[in-house]
Formats: sequence, C-alpha cells, structure tokens
Amino acid sequence: MPHTEKIFLKSKAYLESKLDIPFGSIPFFVLLNKTRGGALRLYDLPWHHDQYVRSNNQGEYEVIEAKSGKIFSLQSLDYLNVKLKTGDLFVFNGQTIWHSLERVRSKTNRVTLGGFIHKKIQTKLDSGIKI
Repeated sequence: MPHTEKIFLKSKAYLESKLDIPFGSIPFFVLLNKTRGGALRLYDLPWHHDQYVRSNNQGEYEVIEAKSGKIFSLQSLDYLNVKLKTGDLFVFNGQTIWHSLERVRSKTNRVTLGGFIHKKIQTKLDSGIKI
C-alpha cells in the first residue's frame, strides 16, 4: 500500500516518547536477501498533512487532499522504481515521499533491516567496550 512514514508516525510526541525516534529522522533499509519482485517505487508527489490514501472501485490507489478535494491517481504519476541487490543500503526521505513496494513474487520471504537516521549524535557509549 502506498504510504509515507508520516502517515504511520503522525506526531512528534509519539515518535520521541513511544519509539525513542527523534522527530525528523530519515528511514533507511538494507536488503538482506534477493527475491523476485519487491522493488521500491517512489512517487513524484510531495506529502501534505491533509492527504490520505484510498482504493478506488478499480482497486487502484489514490491520494486524496482533504482540504482541496484533489485526487491523485498513483498509476498516473511519474515514479522511480528502485531495484536493490543483496547488501544494498538505501536512504530516502520516506517521511515526505509517497512510496510503495512491488509485490514479492518468490517462495522465500524478503528480509530487510530498517531503522532511522537522525542528525543528533549520541555522546555516551553504553556498550562497555574499552577502546
């Protein structure tokens, strides 16, 4: 399903208190195994706070701007398909870029490692390892 991380992680308080993720963090992921399908699709549509996604009668996804009533058919937008190889790291602003994943067409599960990058640098080392 097309989305942005802002749709799922809507508030600064939720990000910082519940998930310990600083607001403004940028998501990343690493592909750990290759599967058929599963390409990442980035749509040429900037995110706005009043947008939401719905499926129309033909089963196609649309982004709706609640305030203006504009409807954007994702099938008609320009997009970029990103096909990763095993071990590739991909960083993009998933909070404000509409994106989706192509269906995986393999008998094996797709395995990725994901997280968030933020400009704040931790100043203490808790690992207990002496350097």
